[in-house]
Amino acid sequence: MPMGGIDFGYCGVAFETSRSFTLSNVVPRSVHGTTVRYSIEGDSPNFTYSHSNGVLQAGKKQEIMINFKADEAKVMIALILVKLQDVSNGQELTRSLKVSAIGKYPFITVSTEMLDFDELLIGKTATKEVTVTNSSPVPLSFTIERMNDDGKDNSISLSHDQCNLLPNTSNTVSVTYTPLI
Repeated sequence: MPMGGIDFGYCGVAFETSRSFTLSNVVPRSVHGTTVRYSIEGDSPNFTYSHSNGVLQAGKKQEIMINFKADEAKVMIALILVKLQDVSNGQELTRSLKVSAIGKYPFITVSTEMLDFDELLIGKTATKEVTVTNSSPVPLSFTIERMNDDGKDNSISLSHDQCNLLPNTSNTVSVTYTPLI
C-alpha cells in the first residue's frame, strides 16, 4: 500500500478518475496455509473500489482500483480502511490510507458569439470556424446541439458536434452554411 496516501489532484466534476495500488501477501509461497482475507471500506461515496473483498494466497498480489467522481467543486479527503485477516489463525490487522482529490468545474471559452452568414446567396456555400478552448486544469467534454430544429433543415453542417478537450487545449469546429430556400 502507498505510504503517503493517494492524491488524485484536480478532477473534473462528474468525470471519473482512477488510481490504483497493490495489495501483496509477502509470505513466501513455500510457507503453506498463509492466506490473507482482505476487505476495503471508505467514508466517502465519491471514492469507490474494485476488488473491495478478497483472498490473497501466499506470494500473491491484487491490484485495487480506486475511482473518484466529484459531485461538486470542492476539496475531498477520505480515509480508506484496509482490513487484513490471517485465515489460519484469525489474527487481524487494519491499515488506513488517505485519499484526496479536488473537484473542479472546467472553464470553457468560445471564440465568437455569433457567425454571420447574412450575405450568402441561395446555392452558395460558406464555412466559418469557431474555436472552443478549455482554460482549466481538468478535461472536459462538449456537445453542440441544434436548437428549434425539427431535423429537416440541412443547410447548416458541422465538422463535428462532440469533442473531449484536455486541460489548456483548444478545438476548432467548422460550420458550413448552404442556404436552400
